[in-house]
Order: sequence, then structure tokens, then C-alpha cells
Amino acid sequence: MMLGLGLGLGLGGARVPAFDPATLALTVYLDGADYNAGTGAWAGKASAGSSSSHSASSSGANPTAGATLNGIATVAFARSLVQSLLLDYPLSSLVSASAWSAWCLCNLNAADTDQALYENNDCIFADTGGGYLQMGYRQTGPHHGVEQYHSGTHVAEATFTTGAWQLLQWRYDGANVQARTNAGVWVPTAAGSIDVLTNHCRIGSNYSNAHFIDGLVASFGMAATSFDDATFENIRKSLNARWGLSL
Repeated sequence: MMLGLGLGLGLGGARVPAFDPATLALTVYLDGADYNAGTGAWAGKASAGSSSSHSASSSGANPTAGATLNGIATVAFARSLVQSLLLDYPLSSLVSASAWSAWCLCNLNAADTDQALYENNDCIFADTGGGYLQMGYRQTGPHHGVEQYHSGTHVAEATFTTGAWQLLQWRYDGANVQARTNAGVWVPTAAGSIDVLTNHCRIGSNYSNAHFIDGLVASFGMAATSFDDATFENIRKSLNARWGLSL
């Protein structure tokens, strides 16, 4: 009799996660294996949502192929080379004003900024207008966090470790923006719905393309709904299985 252990065996005996994030209605789903360092094109993976239609593209200074993790390619962003990518779609196609979710599996080097407002820090994701939705990190803590603008800025942040693989997670449920690291607790801050959704977006730098991340990214995802705790746990376990981590 075969016992179900939560992880199955794929072709060649490879372990595959029991939960697949592609079953979710994702608006962005980027995996390091799908990045083309030669062109700067990062193809969006298919999901139950629109993610296959939302690829990232060159901004002129392309990230390079990063070191493999569990035999899978990652994407290397170098701050000194001002590298970032365009996610050249209006924010309205990626999130809802009143609900969204996002994650980034990354290994980031120390930040070179330390501002209370994340629009002025090194950003993993940002809209390119006035900074209506930003996710990034700063030196104090160090912290990663999310800044959402509704009649003023609202920031939620959580501590994390630089120089190590970490799963950074953010969400908005219509009442609070929230941040979490790995399997930790969610840290909430009250916030209203996003004021402006017309700006296009980028990955790897802030809204003004002045502050850049430095390090490796393996996976980035977004949805226009607020995932519950159980769904984020499923995502965490799935990414751990794919990338050979225990976060």
C-alpha cells in the first residue's frame, strides 16, 4: 500500500509539491526557470488567472542569470548596474483596489536605503507613478514591507534576514495591508483602498527607478484577491518543495 506523504514523485523520482500555485487565479506568476537573460524577457507562467498574459520585459539594464537553487535557475539583480524589469501593465490588471496578494522568494543583499516610506527604498515591486503600491526592504531590522496609498501612505512591515533565502509575503483584505516572512505571523496596518490603479509597474526598483534591489529572485506572484492564511501556507509549502528549502 502506498501512503500519501504530502509530496508525490514525478518522472525520474523527482519530488513535486502536492499543491500547485497555478491552480490559483494569479495575475502575475514568474519563475526563475522562465527568465531569458539575453533579452530580459521573463515569461509569465499559466495559472487559473491572467498570469500567462503578464510577462516582465527589459527596461534597458537587464538582470542576469543567477545561481541555481535546487537545480533551477534564479534571476540576479545588481544594484550597481541599476537593473530592473518592466511589468508594463496598469496596476488595475494586477490587483484590485480593495484586495490583493503577493509573494517573493528571494535572497537579497543588504539594502542601501532606510526610509519609513517604501517608495523611497529598494523595491521588489512598484507602480511607476506616484507610489500607490510598493513592496520593498530597508536597512533597519532589516524590514521588508508594503506601502499602499489611500489619502496618505499606509505601511506594514516585518523583519527578515538578508543574505539568505526568504519568502516575503504581502496582502490587502480591504481593511489592512499586511506583511509576513516565511511561516511567521502577519503584521497588519489599517488602510483604505488604493487610490490610483492606472500606473504601470516594474520589478526590481522603486516608482522613480532610483532605488534598486540587489540579490536573487526565484519566484514572484500576485493576485487580485486576498488569500487566506491556509492558501499562503499552501504556497509556502509548494515553494519550499520546488526550491529545496525549509522556510
